Amino acid sequence: MKQKFASLVILVLGAVLSVEAQEIGTWQVYPSYWNATQNVVADGVVYSVTDGNLFSYSTEDGELRTYDCLNNLSGVHIQTLDYSTAAGRLILVYDDCNVDLMDAQGNIQNLPALRDKTLTSKTLNSVSVSGTTAYLSMSFGIVEVDMSEGVFGSTYTLGEDILSCVCLDGSLYAATADGILKGDLSNRLEDKNQWTTLCTDSYLQLVVFDGNLFGRRQDNIYTINTDDGSSSRFSGGRFGYMKVSGDRLIWQHTNYIYYCSTDLQPHTITMEQNGWL
Repeated sequence: MKQKFASLVILVLGAVLSVEAQEIGTWQVYPSYWNATQNVVADGVVYSVTDGNLFSYSTEDGELRTYDCLNNLSGVHIQTLDYSTAAGRLILVYDDCNVDLMDAQGNIQNLPALRDKTLTSKTLNSVSVSGTTAYLSMSFGIVEVDMSEGVFGSTYTLGEDILSCVCLDGSLYAATADGILKGDLSNRLEDKNQWTTLCTDSYLQLVVFDGNLFGRRQDNIYTINTDDGSSSRFSGGRFGYMKVSGDRLIWQHTNYIYYCSTDLQPHTITMEQNGWL
């Protein structure tokens, strides 16, 4: 019910939120807060990216808060975000690869090094968080961000377009168009030769839930054996979204939201039946 409520909150806020112009000198900002594309829940606060802009909603007192480049943020268009419970910070990555870390009070630490680095190809595909480390899946490899210390960590230049990367039991798993690469973090993973091919199945997205590796393909979601790369279909359908939120795994297509807890028994929310569509 909590996830259902959080989803309902975002849908309602997208329809009713009005933003007053904020003025500094002669400058004003008129951001759009209609089209919610990403949401994360952080200690009772829902953060939502809408058309590249950011606002938050407190489920405890109903407070709405908006963020923009004149008052808080270091960029204009947010591409993706995630949250580290261990670090108590959000990571915001802009479409120019600029990075902000933000705490619950709205304090920002900017990390511009990736934005300013000259590379032949520098496209962000996704972000995942494990503990205090964020893994940025890039068109050339993987970049680590220590969200607690506020510094960049290791960079793994793999010569591959990394679609998604997660950490599980001391290993990194990186999804590419040609399969999943696996790297043991006890090895020097800056050396591409330290990585092995777990399987040749192509996954658009990987997540870790309850100690299991899940992969989303164009059709269907699978559990993946981390020893040999074999897979078993977990949920059938064409899904455009999969995310871990708290103690639940959530996935979605058109008119349905699915979720499960650690018992891995899927439940369905029909948005039409709940009046959301």
